[in-house]
Amino acid sequence: MPDRRTAATLVLVANLFAGSLGTAWIVLAATNTVGDGTLSGWWTVPFLAVSAVIAAVPVVALVRTAPPVPAHDVEPLRIGSDTRVAWRARIGSRWFAALGAVVVGLGIGTGLATAPASLGTAVASGAVLVVAGLAVLVLARVELTVDRRGMRLTSTWTRIPLMRVPLERIESCGWEDVSPGQWGGWGYRFSGRGVAYVVRSGPGLVARLRGGQARMVTVPDAAGGAAALGALLAHRTPA
Repeated sequence: MPDRRTAATLVLVANLFAGSLGTAWIVLAATNTVGDGTLSGWWTVPFLAVSAVIAAVPVVALVRTAPPVPAHDVEPLRIGSDTRVAWRARIGSRWFAALGAVVVGLGIGTGLATAPASLGTAVASGAVLVVAGLAVLVLARVELTVDRRGMRLTSTWTRIPLMRVPLERIESCGWEDVSPGQWGGWGYRFSGRGVAYVVRSGPGLVARLRGGQARMVTVPDAAGGAAALGALLAHRTPA
C-alpha cells in the first residue's frame, strides 16, 4: 500500500464485510440447529460486537495522527491587477455512477417487492436505498471552479453545491499526490485535515485555509488550478 491510511481503510472494509458474513452464517446455522429458525432482535448484539472487535485495529490506525501529506507549491500565473482569472475542470467516477444507479434500482425493487405485505415497510426500506443511491449519483460527476469568488465544487447533474471556499478564507494553495487512504477513503470525506472530494489516486488541488484546515479535490490538472488560485490570492483586495 502507498501509505498506512490506505491500507487501514481497505483492511477495515474487508474486516467488516468478512466479519458480517461469518457472523450471519454462524447465527443462521445456530438458530436452525437449536431453534425454530426465527431471528429475534437480540441477534443484533453479536453482530455489533463482532463488528466492533474486527474494526478496532484498522480504526486505531486511521484515527492516529498522521504526518501531513507533502504538498507542492506552484508559481502563480503572472497577471495584471485588473485581469479576470477563471479556471474550471470536470471530474467524476464511473464507479460512483454505476453504484448509485444500482442502489436506486435496489430501492425501487425492494419497495415494489415488499409493498403487498406492508406498505409502510416498502416505503421505509425502499426510500432509504433510493436516497442513498441518489446521494452517490450527486457525487458521480462534479465541476470544480476557481475564480474571484474562491473555489467551488458543484454537482454537474443536479447543480447542488458540494463545497464553497471563499477567497478570503484561503491562506495558500498547492497540489499534492493523493492516495485515498490519506483522507479516509473515496467520496466526500471529512477528517482532521479538512474536507475532500476523492475519486482516484493522483494529483489533487489543495486550498489551505486560515486556521490550519484544508479543502482538497482530486483533479488531473491540479497544478494548473493551483496556479490560477495563487494568482487570485496574490491580487485579492485586503479585507
